[in-house]
Amino acid sequence: MQSATAGQYKDQGSSLMPREIETLFPGLLQLKNNGLGKDVYRLIKEDFGRDNRVLFNVDVPENTPVKGSNPYMRWAVGPRLRKLCTDYYGYDVELLKPAVSEYALNIDRLADVASTYEDLGLVVYSLNHSNDRLAQRLVSQAKERGISIELPMVFYHLKTVKDSEFPDGLTFDLDDIAVAYHVPILLQILLQKENIGDFDANDPQLLISGFPSELGKGGRTLFAAKEGLKRFFRDRHYLSADNNNLSSSTDSGRISFVKKGAPTQNLEAHIIDAVNAERERQRQIAEVEAWATRLHTPA
Repeated sequence: MQSATAGQYKDQGSSLMPREIETLFPGLLQLKNNGLGKDVYRLIKEDFGRDNRVLFNVDVPENTPVKGSNPYMRWAVGPRLRKLCTDYYGYDVELLKPAVSEYALNIDRLADVASTYEDLGLVVYSLNHSNDRLAQRLVSQAKERGISIELPMVFYHLKTVKDSEFPDGLTFDLDDIAVAYHVPILLQILLQKENIGDFDANDPQLLISGFPSELGKGGRTLFAAKEGLKRFFRDRHYLSADNNNLSSSTDSGRISFVKKGAPTQNLEAHIIDAVNAERERQRQIAEVEAWATRLHTPA
């Protein structure tokens, strides 16, 4: 399958989202080899030592994106990045979440999308098989917070912690801004033979949950699984939720974040309104087409 370019995504998404909403999109930033990036690296190194599973690659030119991405790394970065930005830079940030990643892709705000990947979350399909103890830990903590459990679920905004009782000596806790929710399309994949499906780049649900609402046609592909805990990441223009190797990282990985605040909240509200409006428009078109078909069908 030929990889789509960022420009192609922008063209495909032109009817999905009113362009005036783009002005509300917060500055999309990548973790770079600059003062902030070096401070994050230093804090991680102080807490975890020279553990390459959590340390990104800073052997890059000054002020260019650092390299690497995996779940352990991402959520070692997240809490420390937030604290540094809040304490010393005067603003709050959050790592790119699945829905905002899709919106950034839709309006051509993701840099080098055709040659990079980025971890976005963890998917719990079941409480057994691969990474079962990690799955059990996350689900248990979610229950304690009153989150309704319906598998498969995606989890993000976590924090990486050291724990010698886990196979990698590392595990995850829910951060104070952690999010977890059921993903219906992954349940559909559980019930079908294949763990893969194509989807439409203009599916409105992408902008709400980060996942498509249906499979079967379209120019993008979702890779999924049926059991255990897997990492969820954007891999070029694909969405992958089928990899159980939580420590693997390559130099094509990136770590992105946005500034939080009123503009971001307004953006999300407008996205939901626009998605609902688009769904209503599609429903009306379907009704008109059905009426026209009945009109021209001989009795």
